[in-house]
Amino acid sequence: MFRKISAIAAVLVTGLIATPTTALATPSALGNWYVLTWEDYPRLIQVDKTTGVGTLIGTSTLSLSDGMAGFDVDATAGVGRFISYEDETSAHLYTVNLTNGQITQGPATAVRHVTAFDLGNNGEIWIAADQLDSHQNAFAKVNKDTGVVTYLADCPDRISALATSPAGVLYAISYSRTLYRVNTSTYVFTEVGTTPNSIMASDFDTNGKLISMDWDGAISSIDTSSFASTDLFTVNISPAVQSEAFAVGGPTNGQTLTQALNGGGSELANTGTDDLRNVGLGLLLTVSGLFAVTYSRRTQKN
Repeated sequence: MFRKISAIAAVLVTGLIATPTTALATPSALGNWYVLTWEDYPRLIQVDKTTGVGTLIGTSTLSLSDGMAGFDVDATAGVGRFISYEDETSAHLYTVNLTNGQITQGPATAVRHVTAFDLGNNGEIWIAADQLDSHQNAFAKVNKDTGVVTYLADCPDRISALATSPAGVLYAISYSRTLYRVNTSTYVFTEVGTTPNSIMASDFDTNGKLISMDWDGAISSIDTSSFASTDLFTVNISPAVQSEAFAVGGPTNGQTLTQALNGGGSELANTGTDDLRNVGLGLLLTVSGLFAVTYSRRTQKN
């Protein structure tokens, strides 16, 4: 009798451990580096983060009259996204197939010249644009299904890049090399430092470093604590890269990048610090044949 109870309890415990609470990000895209070139027929390139060697994934058969000044990769959905650098009568939201590089036009977005584009951990699309209605240097959010653009605030400067850290903190980088932390509840921009290089595109790598790229594909790594910059390489591919679109594949299912890389482990978002999660499971069998499965969790503070 005790053996049967133990077996049942073991199955229950296994189920508790194995059942996921959220969909996981696509492993093939998570943490990978991508570049989308500014060309009539854009090329999607995956970049080896160690050597800088670029591998052509595919060239789009859809021609764009203008390129894109911002791009991000949704590792949960397994697609790339961007808004074309056009005026409010022509700009659209596009998706990029990460397998073959094909670009598909989505809904219209009534915004002029999107200069920065980022996907948040909950699937938000954050943008900076030269003009939205009467607002110049606007910070806004875009509905990925309808293309509706919602004004949130005026940026303190013309923004060249937006990037979400592995802990879920949104940063903005200006053309004048100023680095800001952005509160995604109040939309307040707080200046936190400067960058040594001009940044046309950026995203955070899995190691927490801000990876930046200039127009010619020269990539550097920036420590957002010390603001020290390390030149890494120029993307090695022919024809050479000319682009304002660099991205690291990240989740949009409510996880931070760090959580997704750890298989869904808990982490304190919006602080930049990791916390430990410990799950303990015990089985207590009493003499009368009754049993209880007890567990405890030590989670991070909010």
